[in-house]
Amino acid sequence: MFTLIEIFDSKQYENVISPVSSDGFSKIIYIGTESTMTKEKINNIKNFFSEINQDISLEFFYVERDNTNNIISVFEKILKDNTNCILDVTGGEDVLLVSTGIVAQKYSLPIIRTDAGNGNFSILYGKSADIQRRITKLKVSDFITLQGGKIRSSEIIKDFAKNDAEDIKSLFLANSEDCESYSIFCNFASEFISVDKKILSFNDNELRNKNERIKKAIINTLNLLRKYSLLEKLPSDSRFYSYKIKSRIVSVCLKKSGNILEYYTALALTD
Repeated sequence: MFTLIEIFDSKQYENVISPVSSDGFSKIIYIGTESTMTKEKINNIKNFFSEINQDISLEFFYVERDNTNNIISVFEKILKDNTNCILDVTGGEDVLLVSTGIVAQKYSLPIIRTDAGNGNFSILYGKSADIQRRITKLKVSDFITLQGGKIRSSEIIKDFAKNDAEDIKSLFLANSEDCESYSIFCNFASEFISVDKKILSFNDNELRNKNERIKKAIINTLNLLRKYSLLEKLPSDSRFYSYKIKSRIVSVCLKKSGNILEYYTALALTD
């Protein structure tokens, strides 16, 4: 069995992809700076491995980011206390990665890197270690735990209707073109959506009384929603703006700016 020395990265998935994609590690030793390897992220890593029932020893060592001598000194302490060490450079801060290369060369240690997209690992330096790839089935809740979240309640969605799925994708595109304006628009429009969720209608004065920045954001988002055929302008007199909302799912998303992200995430997770 091997000891994996992992350079801690701000992206949590890069800190776990090697051990969950490979067999042969009995211990993971994380090296990182206090600004990146925070106590909260350490706790999330511990909870993640506990959640997936992976029986593996974890240790964490802090180093000074721009102090190569300190980093190498910590490496040497770890190597003195552990055998069969392998260095992982899947992620990590630049100075630490440079120091990892120095240590690998000095002590003839293998360096690996894992492709986060498919779980394949490559030997970048040194002799090939006896590590076998394996497939670990991770649940959505495991990734939420890794990011420090906890599911308090949930609802099973077996499938989205085809039309709803298309509307969610279109609405997400409109949102992504100008997230700030979209959020401003939803805050404004939510109180003007009809009870049956079919019409958006508001008085001209409601828009005119807004400051220029908010007014511009609302008009820009209206145009985007019309561009993606999510709103259809209805005949009305000069005092009113009136639009037909394409579907109930669009109406629900426009009631609160964050809803589209939740629905889009749920849609992605059903794929």
